[in-house]
Order: sequence, then C-alpha cells, then structure tokens
Amino acid sequence: MHRLLYNLSLRGMGVLNWETDDLQGETAILRRFVASAPSGAIVLDVGANVGKYSRSVRSIAPQVNLHSFEPSPQAFAELQAAMSGDDVRCVRAAVGSVEGTATLFDHAGAAGSGHATLQGDVIERIHGGVAKATQVPVIRLDRYIREERIESVFWLKIDVEGREADVLRGLGDLLTTGFEIHHIQIEFNEMNALSKTFLEDLCEMLSGYRVYRILPGGKLVDISTEALVLREIFAFQNLLFSKSDLCRR
Repeated sequence: MHRLLYNLSLRGMGVLNWETDDLQGETAILRRFVASAPSGAIVLDVGANVGKYSRSVRSIAPQVNLHSFEPSPQAFAELQAAMSGDDVRCVRAAVGSVEGTATLFDHAGAAGSGHATLQGDVIERIHGGVAKATQVPVIRLDRYIREERIESVFWLKIDVEGREADVLRGLGDLLTTGFEIHHIQIEFNEMNALSKTFLEDLCEMLSGYRVYRILPGGKLVDISTEALVLREIFAFQNLLFSKSDLCRR
C-alpha cells in the first residue's frame, strides 16, 4: 500500500510519467512555448536519437532554426531520413565537455536505441541488457555555437541518459558571460544516480534559472525552492530551466 501511494504521489509531482506523450508533456510544452518563438530562433536538440522530438519541433514551430545532435551511427541515419527535406542541421556527434572521441554504449542487439549513452554501466545496471561499445566523436557546445555564429539559443533540449552535466560543462563561459539561452529542457532519470549527478548540481551550474517539472498536458510546477527530499528523485522526469516566471504565463 505504501509503495502504491508513493508511486501515485510521484506521478502527481511529474515523475515517472513516461508511458505516453501526453503524460510526458513534451509536445504540449513545445506548443506552449516554442510554437510562438521568433522566426529564425535557434533550437538545439542534444540527444536527438531517431528524431521524434525534432519532428515535433518542425511540426509545431517550422519557423525556428533547428540543430539536432546524435552520436549513434544507426540512430543518426534514421534522424537524417526523418529530417530529409526539412531545413535542419543534423550533426553526428555526442555533446560533452571534452572534445575528441568517446565510447557510446548501446544494446548489443538493438543499436540505435533510445538508451544509448556515454555512461558505461547504464545498459547493464538499469536496463539489464548486454552492452556494445562504439567509438563516436564528441564536440563542445561552446565551440559549435561560436563556429556557427549563433547569437542566442531560444530552446536547448538535453536527453543524454545521465550525462547532462557534461553537456552543460561544454557550454563553458557561455553560461556566465551573458550569452542568452532562454529555456533548457533536461530529462532527469535514474541514470543520473550512476553518473553521480544530482539535480542540485544542475541547478548550481544554471544559477539564475528557475527549475520546473513538466506535468502531464504541459503544465508546470516550480520546484526551485522545494526541499531536497522532493527534488532529488532519481526517476524519469522532464525538467525545464528558465530565467522567467513561467507559471504566470
């Protein structure tokens, strides 16, 4: 009974709502905020996999300038095919804090899955599978943004199975020198326990941002000042960081 009540409470708090798109709230949150983004606004999809999120962005906000990043060769091929004919920049690379190459781990019998990660023990410990290793290129977002002459980012989505903090570290001084990233959507999950990344770590890196959990239907709950026992939950949840008071919008 206690476990049932706990799980129901988590879902009401925006945790473990992974089963359907409406429960996750991703498409609804894109309609709420990205649909009205200015023409040419930059959207970065880090960890695009086969392009489900990127397709939603293109459908909901065709006016934005979308850049999609995916390191898995198999998933990237599907991403490119899904984005064919659209004005989308697809980049076959992982995004992290150290440029070069890294080992990507995925299911041995299902390469290109949404579980692929640079965190070595996720496939075995979280998913109970057998991992296959592939070497992939790694880039930093600060270099990419400067090379592409991007002046600001409207929406940054990060879903990299436990290595979200590395993506933020790869922004370097862009986080502290006035470069504008309006909204940052991050999937936080049990993989973050393996990478030893607390939500508090992300909040410290994104000082000046408020943090919201995305609820079913795209509603938001501000957890910026919640007690740690209500914030540090290592289970599926979509978070939205913003410098604005989004609950008033």
